[in-house]
Amino acid sequence: MSKIECKCEIYINGRFLARKVSGVERFSIEITKELLKLDPRIKVIAPQKAKPQKELNHSDVVYKGIFSGHFWEQIILPFFLKRKSKALLLNFANTSPLFCKQKITTLHDIAFKDHPEWFSEKFSVYYNFLIPRLLKTSKHIFTVSEFSKKRIHEQFTIPPDKISVIYNGVSSVFTKSNPNKKPFDFNYYLTVGTLQPRKNLKRLMEAYHQIPHPKNKLVIVGNINTIFEDDNNELKPDQDVIIKENVNDTELCALYKYAEKFIYPSLYEGFGLPVLEAIYFSCPVVASNIHVFRELFGDTIGYFNPYDIQSIKEGIEKKPYFSENSELIKQIKKYNFATSAKQILGIIEDKKDSICA
Repeated sequence: MSKIECKCEIYINGRFLARKVSGVERFSIEITKELLKLDPRIKVIAPQKAKPQKELNHSDVVYKGIFSGHFWEQIILPFFLKRKSKALLLNFANTSPLFCKQKITTLHDIAFKDHPEWFSEKFSVYYNFLIPRLLKTSKHIFTVSEFSKKRIHEQFTIPPDKISVIYNGVSSVFTKSNPNKKPFDFNYYLTVGTLQPRKNLKRLMEAYHQIPHPKNKLVIVGNINTIFEDDNNELKPDQDVIIKENVNDTELCALYKYAEKFIYPSLYEGFGLPVLEAIYFSCPVVASNIHVFRELFGDTIGYFNPYDIQSIKEGIEKKPYFSENSELIKQIKKYNFATSAKQILGIIEDKKDSICA
């Protein structure tokens, strides 16, 4: 798509550049890169503490303010935009400035509503105050699956035509990588995700430890996030279980490529980006039998009941499930950040009279 003929100047909320990279930040970074390729007039506004990105030109980013958290997003960012009467702010990482009228907000899921027990009290109070107001004051809403769209509509009575599904994709960091060295001298199963309750890692470890003399070790990749209830006291590494934190992209690519099987026991997801990443590296996947995975991945992966230890154990032990290459290629092409960026600009153009009013 060529440059859109929208009367608004488009800015991107770059707060995500000052945060550790998880699925939400990965989505934000990749979508931003693709949007800037499509329309170089778009600018990113980021905190001074933002981390530079290899494929994000310094000239594309406007650095403002010494803070980097909620204060920056709710005070510094809207203060900057106040002087831009025709600014439209795109927000890709769940939150946005409450007092910014010209904005589009991306909400990846509503786990904080569906499972409040997984989150810290402070986080729950903040999100329950903020999110409904952001949705109400946003010109449009993006989310990452039909499942999340349905839940946002049901929970907050947002009209479906005000919500658009913008899919995740495989990061350019991964598509340009071809690791040729195994990360370990042993075979292993892999799971990737923030160390938090919804990832269901305690059940995964329990199921794994019920396997007598497992042929493969279990590698868990993820970092602790303080917004979640502490669920990590029982996640103890041993001779067969390895927990790796602060893994860089190069290491992660190798971990995906050489894993015997990718196991994803998550109880709730808006998308489940690690599943797509594992598929890209031709790693057999077995995952939770939940609605969003059935929607996104269909029969290209295997499934188990994430609440049943025996079912998880059987999923681990079964011969690796791997669908035909043609199906996997089709799946990868379907979820593509470049396509999603074009879709975003198309939505802004189609709805410019209401979005940029």
